[in-house]
Amino acid sequence: MKLRQPITKFHLVGSAFLLFVPLLAYIAEATCEPGSNDWSRWHWVALAYALYCAHVGFFYRRKFMMKAKAALVVNPSDKKALKRWEAGQIVALCCAANVALTGLIVRFVLHGALWQAALFYISALALTVLWSPQEPQKTVANS
Repeated sequence: MKLRQPITKFHLVGSAFLLFVPLLAYIAEATCEPGSNDWSRWHWVALAYALYCAHVGFFYRRKFMMKAKAALVVNPSDKKALKRWEAGQIVALCCAANVALTGLIVRFVLHGALWQAALFYISALALTVLWSPQEPQKTVANS
């Protein structure tokens, strides 16, 4: 199937991101002073932004990928569907990256504690694993 190469590419990008987030957390911990455990309104704004990013990732990934997967099952060499599939993957990875960067903002800008930033780091890692690319499979309805 033509999807094999893009799937491998996105697995490599996702794996690099899974290594990057702990490195990001380590750099933040090495350079920041111990943060405050207080939860200000700006922390809530950061949380709302991260939830919004996750929502956008779920929504647009699904929007791009549903039509693309259906078309790729029928015709694996459909270039338009392949580009749509790749766009869904890129949107999802960018949204997960924004969640991780929000954790960095909590740590650096809002002077939050590690546990506060870790909520965002762990969420970004979970989203990256959840959104890992998979090859479309034929179902009984598609046969």
